Amino acid sequence: RIWLANKLKGELITEDDPVGRPSMLQRLTRGGVGKPKRIKTSNNNARTQTQQQPLHLKPIGRLDMMTEGLMIFTNDGQYARQLELPTNKLWRTYRVRVHGRLTEGKLRAMRKGLTVRVNENNNMFGG
Repeated sequence: RIWLANKLKGELITEDDPVGRPSMLQRLTRGGVGKPKRIKTSNNNARTQTQQQPLHLKPIGRLDMMTEGLMIFTNDGQYARQLELPTNKLWRTYRVRVHGRLTEGKLRAMRKGLTVRVNENNNMFGG
């Protein structure tokens, strides 16, 4: 299954924050998204029992805490991984709002794009 939801400014994309900050996943779960589904099982006595199997929501991508926007969630980890892998070369479009002064030089640099590189310590940087 796939869920689309709007991430609010000030929310984290995490199941649990040790500091107690608001979490989008907790908000979605409180609202009924990803709640455990009931499954029927039989035991050796041929009696039918009902158990709850939790759905584990997996976000596809991330947004910073102070960023708002559309997020995609799924309960299919393999599907989420396929969408996230750079080797699959999925085209992504981001819409941004600029605060402050946008000069012609800054606009040219943005149009040129940004390449994210990873060094030997797995640290990411733009250039």
